[in-house]
This record gives sequence, structure tokens and C-alpha cells, in this order.
Amino acid sequence: MIRNLLTIALTLTLAFSGTSQTTKLKTSFGEKFAYDPKIEQDPNLVLADNYGHYLLSVINTDGLTAKRQMVLRKFDQTNKLVKTFTYDFPKFDISTLYNYLGFVVTQDDRVAVFTDTYSGKAKKSAITMHVFDKKSGEFTSTELMVNDILSAMKSGSASMKKTDNNRLIALNYNLYRAKNEPEKNRVLVLDGTSLKPSWEKEFSFADEFVTQSFDVTNNSKVVFLRSAKGFKTGFSIAYGDASALVEKPIAEAIKIQEPKAVSIGASDYLLAFNSPTKGIRGGDFSNLMLYDLASATILNNPKIDELNQTKDIEKALWRHVIVHSDAIEVYVEAKSEVRQAKVNNVGSMQNAWEPKPYNFSGAFLYVLNLDGTVKSVKKLTTDVTRRAELFHLYGLTVKDGYTTVVAGKEKGFYQIDPDRNYDIKMASIQTYFWYDRYTDPYLDYVNQLSHYFKDGNKMLLTRMTQDNEMQFMFLTEEKN
Repeated sequence: MIRNLLTIALTLTLAFSGTSQTTKLKTSFGEKFAYDPKIEQDPNLVLADNYGHYLLSVINTDGLTAKRQMVLRKFDQTNKLVKTFTYDFPKFDISTLYNYLGFVVTQDDRVAVFTDTYSGKAKKSAITMHVFDKKSGEFTSTELMVNDILSAMKSGSASMKKTDNNRLIALNYNLYRAKNEPEKNRVLVLDGTSLKPSWEKEFSFADEFVTQSFDVTNNSKVVFLRSAKGFKTGFSIAYGDASALVEKPIAEAIKIQEPKAVSIGASDYLLAFNSPTKGIRGGDFSNLMLYDLASATILNNPKIDELNQTKDIEKALWRHVIVHSDAIEVYVEAKSEVRQAKVNNVGSMQNAWEPKPYNFSGAFLYVLNLDGTVKSVKKLTTDVTRRAELFHLYGLTVKDGYTTVVAGKEKGFYQIDPDRNYDIKMASIQTYFWYDRYTDPYLDYVNQLSHYFKDGNKMLLTRMTQDNEMQFMFLTEEKN
């Protein structure tokens, strides 16, 4: 009965292309499988083609049942779970700890996961690359940057960034800095196709500033955002490569949030939310600047108000940045701390080591002209909040030149139309999600786990139950 009703509900007018047409949507569901979001980190769809796809996640848990591994679940073209690959990260000794840094997928069907691996007992740290080869089904690990450390608490810190086109991967190891010593950063840039080193260099900063964030451009240049220590204010930006690195102070009195490197041809820029440090402040996200890295100048820093209106916002995530010939599309998502009711002192001590809970609570599209002026601002239609450990407010996919926003069962999905001032064009596919809400009210969608298969004209979506079970499904468009 439910399946028949679904068939009726899915005979819709779907505005996926420039003209509306009668469309019948066919659904097909894979088997449910166990997935615990409290254990598995950063799920991503990888290695997707017409024959199937993989779900990548990382486990990094402590205690008696400690696990440190990467997990790849293989699914066939019917969304059936075929095989689960697990790989334990190599360790120096029993005291080895790990920080997950990120991942990249190569053009020759390899998945590389990067970890900061360190041990106070071994007095050793290494940024390690763990590679899964789809063709062989084998895993390998390679230590890329090895450092001596004083202890686990004095081991420095590591970060990994990749360009939007996956052409380059940059690793930065910020060495432990003793008092009155210069700050040292070891940088290794890898080719995103071969995973071989492109260049490596150690940069030393003798000033009193500290590195706040790090990024890489499509032109193989690295960027350091550095800030004054303690109660002092001020920022500088260092930009360059192995041959030269130039650091320039920011003359304007502003507080800069973590920036995003953007390349337009051979020219490199930074996008950064910021706010004035003098006068009346309305929050940390009151402006969005476009900074020219070559000339070390702010091209424009227009005022925006949307993010500061998000309650308890702590960070704006750069979800997607798309550069066109005449504009830059910037998709962001606000991350906010969940304020909890006060508890007694005993409860406070018990929860002292628990991570803070966060929600995603606002999503926006900022469209900038190439000079940094604002062309359009759109609030994306999404659920009000989503649990940040798993559920993003939206996912993005592209079909026939249109950007489609996947926003879950409350909002369905819809298109962004650049030819009409980036208006939101709702699709009748929303009706499906509305129906799904009432057939299973405890089911939810993992919006970022979506993928469009052009050859089969089908959309892959991901559902999650309250019993920690995940399920993939296809929506296939059948034109009459």
C-alpha cells in the first residue's frame, strides 16, 4: 500500500531544467546498515561511478575499546553493501595518539587519509598518509613529515588543506614553540594526482605573532594568517612558496576569521569574514573581504549582516566556493554552540571533558563580483538546525549547469538560478520528502551525502534512522 502511494506521490512536475515537464520519479532503496555517528567521523561519498560508490569514514576513539582506523564501505549500483574495508592506522607504540586531518580522492581511484600521529613515549611525531587503492583493495601508509617532540603535550600541531580542484594538497606542521623562540612551520605540498611531493620548506617567523590558519592556492602558493599574541590586536598575512615568502601586516583595524584561498587564473586571493575592532561592533562576521595576495591589499570589504543574526554563531564554514568568469559563488554554513542548562558542580565536573555540542544553524549564498563587491545574497532554505556531528544543513550537486541544493525531508531540494539573480527555484521533488516525513517521522536525511549520476540521470540520497542505521536510495527521473 505504501509503495503504491509513493508511486502516486512521485508523479510530479519536476523543475530540474529550464522548462517544466511531466516527470515520474522512481525510487530504489538499498539495505540499511549500522552507522554510529558518535564513533565514525566525517562521512563522505567517494569513488562514485555507474557501478557503485564507497562511503569513507574515520574512527578515532580512546579507552578500553580504542579504535584508530579508516573505514570504506563498498556499495554496488543497487545500493547493496558489498564489502567493508577497515584499516588500523600504524602506531609507534601503545601510547600513540592520532588527529584526523582530512582526505583527498585522486583521479586514479585512490583515497588518501591524513593523520597527525604522535607519541610522548617514542618522542616522535609524523604526518602520515594512509592510502586505499580501489583497483587492488589494498592499504598502505607513508610517513611524510617526521619530527622529534618533547612530549605528547609539547608536540606541535598539524593541518592539511587541499585546493578546490584537488590538484594540490598542503600539509603544515607547526612545531612546538618555546618561550622567546621563533615560530617554525614545516610545509609539504603534494601533487594531488600522484601524491608525490611538489615542494617542501621550513618557514621561520621571529616576530611575536602566531599562525592562526593555513591554506594553499591553485597556483601552489601557501598562505598563513597570523595574529598578535595575548591581548594585543593585529593581523598579518604571509604568502609565497619555497622560493620566497613575504609577510605583510593588515593595516586596517579588523578581526579576521579563518580565511579561504581562491584562485582566479594565475592570481590568488583570500576571502575572509571579519569585523572592526574599533567603534560599535555588531559581531565577528559583519564584513566579507576579498584580499589580493600579490599586492597585499583589500580590494573590497562590504558589510553583511546575515551571519551575525545567527544565534551563538562561533564559526562560518566555507562549504563551497565556485569561481566563474564574472562572479564568485560563496556557500557558507553557520556553526553554533548549543547552550545547555546550568547543572550543579558535580554535573559540571562530570561533563568537563565532554566535547561541546554544536548545531549548524544558518546557510547563505554570497555572490561577489570579481572586484569583491556584493552581487547577490541569498538565505538558503534549510531546516532550522541540524546536529553538527553528522547532519549538514545542505548538500550541493550540479545538473545541466544548475546548482541543486539538497536540503532534506523538511525542505526537499531546489535549484539556484544564476540567470535570475540567483533566485531559488523550488522543485516539486519537495513533495516526496513531505510524504516521507509522515510515513517515517523519525527518519532523517544526511544532506551532504548526495551525488548526481549524469549517465543514469539519477540522484543518490542518504537516509538515517534514530536506531543508527543508514540507507542509500536512488531517485531516477523518467520522462514521459
